[in-house]
Amino acid sequence: MALLSVLIPRAPGQLPPEIRGLNIGKGKGLSLSTPRYHDFVLWSGIAAPQEDLQAADFEWVWVRRPSTDHPIERAFLLHGSRFSAKDLDVNTKRPVEFIAISVQDKALSIDIFPSAEIRVRPPTGVDRIAVNGRSYPLGSEKVLTVPQQGVSALAAPRDEIDRCKYVRH
Repeated sequence: MALLSVLIPRAPGQLPPEIRGLNIGKGKGLSLSTPRYHDFVLWSGIAAPQEDLQAADFEWVWVRRPSTDHPIERAFLLHGSRFSAKDLDVNTKRPVEFIAISVQDKALSIDIFPSAEIRVRPPTGVDRIAVNGRSYPLGSEKVLTVPQQGVSALAAPRDEIDRCKYVRH
């Protein structure tokens, strides 16, 4: 049994979000919906088909979509190497501490630590991908693979990055 508290700031008169647990077998998760966005959080899980997540080996996954039927807008993944959703695949050659993903307009931005070879199948409509701030062209196959030596070091203070090591379930 797990206990989880969710704090959501609201303006007076604003309706609370709809929160529901996800039935995903051994893993744990929940979804949170408001009129502006749909989030889901997964920990210790491998898939959440009701959220269009086919596979993940990350210990903790957070995904935001504008609504349940829209592509991923943001995601944050802790401690793993594989994330496969209906509209986005991200795989690294070895486990990483975190991957932060943001999709805006036709651009996909990924921050990864530590550097590792990464393979990305972006959402439909994305034509530019940046990994740790460095842009890469998206070929005709619509999949980008960047070798480890092509992934620049993340430009963030080391003490901020180190905090991710201690977030465990």
